[in-house]
Amino acid sequence: MAFATTDDGVRLYYEETGSGAPIIFVHEFAGDHRSWEQQLQHFGRRYRAITYAARGYRRQTCRRIRRPIARTALPTTF
Repeated sequence: MAFATTDDGVRLYYEETGSGAPIIFVHEFAGDHRSWEQQLQHFGRRYRAITYAARGYRRQTCRRIRRPIARTALPTTF
């Protein structure tokens, strides 16, 4: 299992396949990183396809945070 650690110490699970220019697949509210399985298989043939489990979703470690999470936290994860 691969994890990326954010600046505030949260470990987010991610999957990647392929090589080349990166494509990052971000899931919506009702799904999780598994929503992109077919896209990872397809685009991983030509690109570095990456997906991750956002904060509050499966396979991540997160301590309780008593403040809102800034939208700017996402770009620093990668």
